[in-house]
Amino acid sequence: MRCYPFGLLFADDIDRAEQWAVAHSKLTHRDPIALAACGAMATGMVRILHHAPVEEVLATMVAAARRQSEPTATMMAQAIHEARTGIGPQTTPERLRGWAAHEAIAAAGYLFARHPDDPAAAILEGANTPGDSDSLATLAGALRRWHVDTPASTGGRIEFVNRRLHMTQWPKKILYVDMDNVLVDFPSGIARLDPPVRAAYDGHLDDAPGIFALMDPVPGAVEAYHRLAARFDTYILSTAPWKNPSAWADKVVWVQTHLGEVAHKRLILTHHKELARGDYLIDDRKKNGAGEFPGEHVHFGSGRFSEWAAVVAYLVGTEE
Repeated sequence: MRCYPFGLLFADDIDRAEQWAVAHSKLTHRDPIALAACGAMATGMVRILHHAPVEEVLATMVAAARRQSEPTATMMAQAIHEARTGIGPQTTPERLRGWAAHEAIAAAGYLFARHPDDPAAAILEGANTPGDSDSLATLAGALRRWHVDTPASTGGRIEFVNRRLHMTQWPKKILYVDMDNVLVDFPSGIARLDPPVRAAYDGHLDDAPGIFALMDPVPGAVEAYHRLAARFDTYILSTAPWKNPSAWADKVVWVQTHLGEVAHKRLILTHHKELARGDYLIDDRKKNGAGEFPGEHVHFGSGRFSEWAAVVAYLVGTEE
């Protein structure tokens, strides 16, 4: 199923399309029936792209299958004959449930032959079979869809596939961002504490009640977070003081106030950052597990990452 795009890529070289499809199958499925199915789909696609009649497309697919597996070719030929003679889906797809490659390619040929000009009918009939219906619908849909709507150039075909199947939309990498002295300007909160409170908590100011509600963003932090959130699956990974319950709530309020919807339900508070699984962590320290983070620790405030502009430039550059 996955090998038919080789027919799109090598539409001007059918032998190469077949060779690549068969070789790609061998990476995971070396049984001859799998090799036959992959070769058949790739070569059939080449014929379709050259506007060959349905009968020629099917003959090419059977011949390609025969080069790898005679039983698969025989099964395909029988299914195609049944489609031509009007045997309905209660018989052929009921027998060819598609759980193995030879059944799947034979059923795809049956659906292709049965619905020469109607992709929707081929897909729906495949989807409503009692076996591996998603695979049968996909194979039949690929053959029928390209048969009725074929971009002329190789570049056009690849662009068409990318657009239709969203092949360029890979999952975003996971990025974590610390709060204190990364997003949040901790000294700004200290400056706003009442002098008696500051004196009472001297040496452990992070335990002062309400201090986290008083802090400003680090310059450039809010803009940087929004930009990175557009490129990465971004979360805030912070630690709140164990002996300061107000800090846990204040951090939520700070995120809601300064970052808004882009960080909705994306705040994680933990003393064990090493347990987080992701690609990058922006943190100004190695404490609370940051030093053991399994991805890359971007050490904010040190060396090349002294400010947000440098961090953004680096991370965005890694994705371009």
